[in-house]
Amino acid sequence: MPHPRVPVLIVGGSSVGLAASAFLAGHGIRSVLVEQRAEMSAHPRATSIGPRAWEALMSTGRTRSFLAVAERRSESRPPIKARTIAEFDPVADERRPDVSRSFVDAIAGCTPVADLGGCGQHQIDPVLLRAAEDGGAEVRWHTRMESLEQVDRGIVASVRDTVTGRVSVIEAKYVIAADGAESGTRELVGIGHSGQGVVGGYHINVLFRADLSELVAGRGFFSPGIVTHPDASGMLIALDEGDRWCYHIMVPEGEDVTPADYTEERCREVIRTGLGRPEQELEILSTAPWRPTARLADRFRAGRVFLAGDAARTLPPVGVFGLTTGICDAYNLAWKLAMVCRGEAGEGLLESYEAERRPRSAFLLDQVLRRMARPELHWGGSAEERGAAGVAEHAIAHLCDVYDSAAIVGARREPLSFVDARANLDGSPGTRVPHLWLERDGVRLSSVDLARGTFTLLAGADGLGWTEAARVVEKELGTPVAAVALGADPGIRVTEGSWEEAAGIGSSGALLVRPDGQVAWRAVGAGEAPGRELEGVLRQVLAR
Repeated sequence: MPHPRVPVLIVGGSSVGLAASAFLAGHGIRSVLVEQRAEMSAHPRATSIGPRAWEALMSTGRTRSFLAVAERRSESRPPIKARTIAEFDPVADERRPDVSRSFVDAIAGCTPVADLGGCGQHQIDPVLLRAAEDGGAEVRWHTRMESLEQVDRGIVASVRDTVTGRVSVIEAKYVIAADGAESGTRELVGIGHSGQGVVGGYHINVLFRADLSELVAGRGFFSPGIVTHPDASGMLIALDEGDRWCYHIMVPEGEDVTPADYTEERCREVIRTGLGRPEQELEILSTAPWRPTARLADRFRAGRVFLAGDAARTLPPVGVFGLTTGICDAYNLAWKLAMVCRGEAGEGLLESYEAERRPRSAFLLDQVLRRMARPELHWGGSAEERGAAGVAEHAIAHLCDVYDSAAIVGARREPLSFVDARANLDGSPGTRVPHLWLERDGVRLSSVDLARGTFTLLAGADGLGWTEAARVVEKELGTPVAAVALGADPGIRVTEGSWEEAAGIGSSGALLVRPDGQVAWRAVGAGEAPGRELEGVLRQVLAR
């Protein structure tokens, strides 16, 4: 019997692996995903993602489903802090500055998803699974990869059904290893890692069910709630506006206790103390001990195997960079694999994955560690204090990834501003396309939405020469290139600001934006031979 052969094998069925499968499906590429668990985890290890991940998730076409589960920052109370939740005084708290506004206000003008915030993996994963399966992906639960061999034209992997014990073989062109911090795939291909390792004490993440409506009444929908009680130091996180909560117990350092000492009964006692309700009825659903770690893989690729998510790096949970970064790994990689699998790009395009994502990961790891060293600067502090400590402003850390690879033509060389996100998101090659509000057929959308899923040329009002060139090059190369002259196209209206100013171009200039929303190239003005110039750029980006 012939072995199943697929374009991409994904190892790991948590959020990053599911995102990779869904993104590939969106590009018409089938994948097989293997996961040793029997089903999706109901216990979210991550409970929020950043704006760049939200932008990526919207590309799956499941916008309504994601909006149905996403927290709205505008409707949420900022994080609270009290000895116990019951002792929190919302009236007194009204006099306290809303430090969370520094995050929301900073990103508001830079992304169309500024109002989207908390959303646990238990809410994200089902949407991604549906998107993947609807796009033809095969998901095999209770299946563990045991070995893989790289051959001339692909990968041969042996996988075992952990229920029946049956071993089968899967042949694939490429493998995405999204199997977590202790990635077995990473070990199989011999990729090491470096970094500080463990950077904090034990935490016990407790998922529980309780009716806290009476307790939180009048306090607003808040998350997180930081508890300072010496016997219940930790953090309460609302998973939704229902009865499911997480309590992160901080195991006291220096005491002779281990995670094993936190039995279900002890966890229940700690949570009741932290809530300030000794008699509170609650049901412990699951517990997950963890320690914050800081590691970076030495390489993100070994032949036809690519690391993504925690397999590529582990970030301590400060600033919701962890899952965000993993989703962005998958977003960056999926379109490249798709174009290579379809024969629209050369193998050289895949070299840009590590060239782009590893420096980005190193930057974020550095930012997280700086925030841990100076926690007061994560939400507060002046621009001068942050600058002196090397702490980038929130919008910059989340949105201002600057890529420099062969898949970028004329990459930005100016140093990254740590205080002005708009100065970074200026249309320079290697940055994410600038956000500007538009209107199409009476529907509000962003320039970020226009440049999604395919190569897109966004020209100025007098840039019709570039849009015509895009149509010619599309036929010549067989690569789809959407093209719009903003200001000249009657179907799309710029509702605020100037596209030319935002993109750093003249009225006859244009940006070429990649399927992941990053600017691949910028023409400040009209070209002498726009067709030939655009074709040359695309050939370089696609390694053709």
